[in-house]
Amino acid sequence: MAGAADDVGIRLWRPGDEAVLPQLANNRRIWRNLTDRFPHPYGHEDAVRWIHSANQRPDETRHFAVLTGDRVVGGVGFERLKDLCTRTAEIGYWVGESHWGQGIATRALRLATECAFRDFDFGCS
Repeated sequence: MAGAADDVGIRLWRPGDEAVLPQLANNRRIWRNLTDRFPHPYGHEDAVRWIHSANQRPDETRHFAVLTGDRVVGGVGFERLKDLCTRTAEIGYWVGESHWGQGIATRALRLATECAFRDFDFGCS
């Protein structure tokens, strides 16, 4: 039987995504497990700022909307670290609470990690 994780994809954030972000992200249970940059409460203006900034530094970061089918259900991304750690990254993710326990975050993390190793020089050499 196919599960929700079989239909998971990622894509860059784009205008229009700010409509769904507050519905998913304005959740204390999500917020308390993320960095301080993730606001709570999470409102429409937070979403507008995020969509505007998410793709501004493609050589250092990649931030993706997590999708099931064509619906945004969360976010995943990575940021290159600095100085001696430049060949490593910090990765983070979140999924709307109604989508927890379905393997969606696991699949999204795999897709983002594949992107990191494909498009950046993070691998061993």
